[in-house]
Amino acid sequence: MTTTLRVDHDASLLVELRARGGRADDHPARLPAEAITAAHLPARAVERFRVAGRPIVHLRPDLSAFVVDAACAGDLTCADATRLAPGAVAAVGRVAPATVEALGGRGLLELLVAAGVVLTYWHVGATLTVEAERAADGAYEADVAGEHVYFTNAEGRARVAFTLRVAASGDVTVVGRA
Repeated sequence: MTTTLRVDHDASLLVELRARGGRADDHPARLPAEAITAAHLPARAVERFRVAGRPIVHLRPDLSAFVVDAACAGDLTCADATRLAPGAVAAVGRVAPATVEALGGRGLLELLVAAGVVLTYWHVGATLTVEAERAADGAYEADVAGEHVYFTNAEGRARVAFTLRVAASGDVTVVGRA
């Protein structure tokens, strides 16, 4: 069964940050891991992704950046799948076993794409298809491809294709595809 993922800029962490009074010029380059306190604000855009009933991504109390709950993952470096050359590998970071268990491979893929940790568009959005999935010995891989929409002087459309790999250790990488 193929799955279509729609990514919309208006539902992004960047738009949410600005709407809540924070400032950012562009998509974040990383989501640092932090111990979450009662003052942190759950990220509405990805609040449905939870471990033990707690959201995984939060906004810092000072509205300076989104962070990932350190109980769920380490620092996550964003991988720009729109610019990743075929065969090039981008290391994202490590997720905790409890996170992989709670979300499953597909759920983790959806979280990383929705949070922009795997950046699949610039400016407007993307429509993606999960073309194939593989799971064995605690590892997960998904081949994803589609089209992203952007603007320079006019609307543009370009292919985006990548493989998400989650090792049994929880290490996450993104590999560019043609």
